[in-house]
Amino acid sequence: MEPGLSLYRGLTRALGAVLPALWRSSPGDPSADSDPWRGGFRGANDETARAAGSLWIHAASMGEVASARGWVEALLARGYRAPFLFTTRTRTGLERARATWGDRVAARIAPHDFPQTVRAVLEDACPWRLDIIETELWPNLIAEARDRGTPVVIAGATVSERTAARLLR
Repeated sequence: MEPGLSLYRGLTRALGAVLPALWRSSPGDPSADSDPWRGGFRGANDETARAAGSLWIHAASMGEVASARGWVEALLARGYRAPFLFTTRTRTGLERARATWGDRVAARIAPHDFPQTVRAVLEDACPWRLDIIETELWPNLIAEARDRGTPVVIAGATVSERTAARLLR
């Protein structure tokens, strides 16, 4: 593992043991959806359980949610089981996902990139694949999915050959 990635994983593991207790919202707390910072500390929740065994699609914000429209519609047309777990980092992206797909997605604020939080979502949702829209690439999200044997797909990402080589490392 690259030294920078090892350092990042170690620091986020340590921070993930302390920070969530300070800012975590309680189950059913409406501020978890209205405040993406607090909502990102939640691991498992009703939305992850509702999408259990399906596909996890992650988009950063409203722009990526709009970019995901064709992707999601194509998956649904091919018969993939809804609801998909759909995560975003912004309130506006979350609102757009819910308005666009309704109950065909279980939409929530994405977990912060702490190994413990990401792992809790993966354990609850048990996705058979993680699709990342554009280049919303978080090291622990990808590493934890890989550790579980969950394939990761980067959909719609436009990257240079140099960036692609770095991402493959």
